[in-house]
Amino acid sequence: MVLRPVAPCVLLAAGASTRMGRPKLLLPIGGEAAIRRTTRIVLQACPYVVVVVGSGAEAVARALKSLPRLIVIENAAWAEGMVGSAQAGGAWLRSRAESGEIFDGFFIHHGDMPFVDAAVFDALLDAWHSEGPGERLALAAARGGKAGHPVLFPISRLKNLLDLSPGERLKSILESGGSALVETACDGVLEDIDTPEDYRQLLDKYGFPEASDSGGGR
Repeated sequence: MVLRPVAPCVLLAAGASTRMGRPKLLLPIGGEAAIRRTTRIVLQACPYVVVVVGSGAEAVARALKSLPRLIVIENAAWAEGMVGSAQAGGAWLRSRAESGEIFDGFFIHHGDMPFVDAAVFDALLDAWHSEGPGERLALAAARGGKAGHPVLFPISRLKNLLDLSPGERLKSILESGGSALVETACDGVLEDIDTPEDYRQLLDKYGFPEASDSGGGR
């Protein structure tokens, strides 16, 4: 029996929507909030999820109520950028590692990407296992050769994440120790919700009933 690597997920849900007119993470998709759908899918592949909230934290936390194996933490400085939110989640993981929890790596994913299916996480874990011993690469989900999310980082990159300075990009921890793309059959690894048009088009594409009354982009 081959043991799967243990990899929790840091799910970034701290950003504000400036173009949606309402919180994008709470937009309905199939009768549930976008952030709940994203988190529910991630939980199919990960032992637990650390959800980092910021703007509208209370509403996001309510939308996640009753989901299992969640840790919700607030990044009060969410407006300073995505790096700080990732570091908030990373600091929680570090505290768990220091208390004796063992995990081989960790995912970073985005709360506004609700069309990434659980098979993507499994594909990254399978590729991780095939790398063999030695220093592991970070693995990014891809579609058509284009890098997307989630990204699976080896635990050795946690320190790199926590050492980033304000203004630096998360991409730098991909580059610091090498990375590879893992091709998937999932368009969702490249699809986030940033505008009303994004929302409407994705609802249409995936056949969700909210498309008929979303009003986005019309």
